[in-house]
Amino acid sequence: MTNKDKKFIDPKEVIHTLDGKIDLFKTILARKDPTAQIPVLSSRSQPAATPGGGTNLVDVTKAEALLSSPSSSRSQHRKRVPYAKTSATDAPAVATTTISSIEKSVTSTQSTPAGGKMQWSAVFVKYCNNPLTIPENLRHWHDDGHIIIMDAYPKAKVHMLVLPRKPVDKVTDLVGEAGIRTVEGLIRVATTLMRTLKAENAYLDFKMGFHAIPSISQLHLHVISQDFCSPYLKNAQHWNSFNTRFFISPEEVIKTIQEKGSFQKTAEELNTYRRMKKIAMVCNQCSQVIKSVPMLRHHLSDHFTHKVKALTRM
Repeated sequence: MTNKDKKFIDPKEVIHTLDGKIDLFKTILARKDPTAQIPVLSSRSQPAATPGGGTNLVDVTKAEALLSSPSSSRSQHRKRVPYAKTSATDAPAVATTTISSIEKSVTSTQSTPAGGKMQWSAVFVKYCNNPLTIPENLRHWHDDGHIIIMDAYPKAKVHMLVLPRKPVDKVTDLVGEAGIRTVEGLIRVATTLMRTLKAENAYLDFKMGFHAIPSISQLHLHVISQDFCSPYLKNAQHWNSFNTRFFISPEEVIKTIQEKGSFQKTAEELNTYRRMKKIAMVCNQCSQVIKSVPMLRHHLSDHFTHKVKALTRM
């Protein structure tokens, strides 16, 4: 498709921040025509539906120049989403980020902060209160209502988190219309993110969901690729937390709140969720029961390699 064939949004729909810059992500979410492209993100290297790195704001003067000449957006740079480390036997990389840079990015976050477990469990609360405290290698995007960060211990090639900035401890605290609106806001942001990730990574499929019993305070929605090829997938609980009913879709949360008024769970229901993390590991792609994590990782690597080869032949 040439630039002449592309449909761009009305310049009047562009949303600006208080300091006179364009907020690209809010503009994308608010556009009247979902097929219309943002001129400053019209090239393949700048897909239209991208919540960019950091706040990803563009100077007004640059944006206005691009509005009159969409093709010039090809010179703009965009932060790529990093990937979890893969083994030498994995299929070719599907992004420009190098494996060595990923290892450096992820391992720099592994030390527990001073103050121990209690401080670490509240780290997302700190991030939401002040996104500038998010480590640069984890920071992806934020606005007044949400933040997107990289998971510090990714369980797949792409593993990101979408958080509301208002205080909500966990999914079982969601109640009434306010709870539904909170989940709907997370879905909107995560859907835009997943659309962009899929456009950049044809080999990957994505799901979003909440952990029934999270390990860190502050509600967070996982956006994770379904390959699960990662050195941080180390035990059965890691696997089952994403591949059993322990991983709850946002649609299920909304439906439950609509029917019962909240997503609160009884002690017995919470115990049922805990037991799910200890059941046998079943492949999410072929339903084979896998006896050990090393066997599972090898099995998943084979699946991914075959998928890449099949798509390459198409």
